Amino acid sequence: MRNFDELDAKKDQIKGKIVIYNEPWTTYYEAVVYRATGADRAAKYGAVAALVRSVASKSIYSVHAGVQYSRAIPIAAITVEDAEMFQRMQDRGQKINLELNLENTEEEEANSSNLIF
Repeated sequence: MRNFDELDAKKDQIKGKIVIYNEPWTTYYEAVVYRATGADRAAKYGAVAALVRSVASKSIYSVHAGVQYSRAIPIAAITVEDAEMFQRMQDRGQKINLELNLENTEEEEANSSNLIF
């Protein structure tokens, strides 16, 4: 999905699917809303998970992850390059199959790192 308007337009196709947000970079504050609220908006239409393009103006095949508020479905950040690859596949009409294994737990508020290399 390039934006929330596209999500709303395709709402009948989302149930049981993983939504991938590939919002083009404009500014940090316009892009970060997809990471912050994208999962909950996709869950509203029955999505089982969401992936969001790294909130970064440039990329070297790394992710800029951060706060993700959803408790409805799992959400994770992917690289700009992977988001663009998935977009090209969709634009060609190619079927994309993804399998995600995302787990989380809620802990007391504390600082943590969410990326492991």
